[in-house]
Amino acid sequence: MAAQSPQFQASFHKPDKQLEWQTLEYTVPELVRPGDSVQVDHPSGFRLLFALPPDAATGTKVMLSVPACSGEIPALTAVKAEDVKHGMVGGIPTTSSTALKMVEWKENAEQPNCKVCNTEFGFTRWHHHCRRCGMNVCNACSSTRKCIPGYAKDQRVCDTCVQYEMSTLIGTN
Repeated sequence: MAAQSPQFQASFHKPDKQLEWQTLEYTVPELVRPGDSVQVDHPSGFRLLFALPPDAATGTKVMLSVPACSGEIPALTAVKAEDVKHGMVGGIPTTSSTALKMVEWKENAEQPNCKVCNTEFGFTRWHHHCRRCGMNVCNACSSTRKCIPGYAKDQRVCDTCVQYEMSTLIGTN
């Protein structure tokens, strides 16, 4: 069975919202061959790969931009081309930092009920937006806060997105 690449996405209220990025510096430790990469395990749970320039020599410094996050970004590591198999490194699916999918929020008028429990929004049940899928959810169905790419602080995520992520991690999806 072919590995599915995880969907690296975040939702934003307005299309012109500026993403927050962190710049990381990496010094190439050894000879780079075509297809070699740099890997970072983003705190949001994604393993990001950045292709290195094929003409990079030992000691070359490269700058990489990754979506900001609420957690600390661990050290970058070199990945040889032969270690990337079927879009995975060490059995963990990878994605590119440039694959950040923009998901716009659903307008409140477009979705009068919570997408999880289907309860109608009103004076005592407010609209909240899941930062992963952009759907309207009630407070009871979005109690989780997670590291979401592009945000410097943990953000609201609906129960459906959390359950999907958990099922993907344990392989039931």
